[in-house]
Amino acid sequence: MNRSIIFLHGFGGSGLIWQWQVDYFSCRHRVMAVDLPGHGLCPWNNENLAGMAAHVRQQCEKAGIPVEEVDLVASSFGGLVALKFVELYPESVHKLVLTGSLPKFVAVENYPAGLEAGAIHKLARQCERNVGSVLDMFFRSVCTTKERESAQYSRVKALRGNLRLPERDALLGVLSILEKEDLREVLHQWHKPCLFLLGDSDPVCPVSVVEPLRRGCSCVQVEILKGVGHFPFLTIPEVFNRRVERFLS
Repeated sequence: MNRSIIFLHGFGGSGLIWQWQVDYFSCRHRVMAVDLPGHGLCPWNNENLAGMAAHVRQQCEKAGIPVEEVDLVASSFGGLVALKFVELYPESVHKLVLTGSLPKFVAVENYPAGLEAGAIHKLARQCERNVGSVLDMFFRSVCTTKERESAQYSRVKALRGNLRLPERDALLGVLSILEKEDLREVLHQWHKPCLFLLGDSDPVCPVSVVEPLRRGCSCVQVEILKGVGHFPFLTIPEVFNRRVERFLS
């Protein structure tokens, strides 16, 4: 069955980061990898999360992709955009896949998420000085040593080398949104299939946070990928693609 699959990247990426997924799924499905505002070829206009979700819908319509019953596959910050899309256009989404992503990224009391607000502020200060070096540092830090030593990592670095640097103001805006947003209630009210596909060594999205989130959410599934960090769709694309395909079938 042909489906419409929309891929949403995270902090510092672009639609091109989904190359191995677009190549794999486009043989059988309608596929689009969206550039979020301030990334890739899309300009930044001081967007909020609702504006980003509306941008995704507009890009679908512009590309002629029916917005009824799309599947959203989102990485990291892109997961917040996907959940906001679910909140605003619930009738448009069929299934949801979140990888390296959470409905809330920052730790508070009784919610031991992977990031402290201070770490986000530090990253924002670094972005103000040198976007390129900060993104390189961030990418290395969320991949495991084994991943960095693999042949696939060389291909990943080559792919990243072809990405346009995002706008500095966009990165600062994304970090501000990431610090403040809490979409746990959206997830809890979601009654269609949702898959968290996570690396067990992801420092941003620890498994210990996701397991409590699924309680009371009968439609939420969690699959753990051993020895993998924040970007399984890049470091083990064949495994990732098969898991997603099985879920979307």
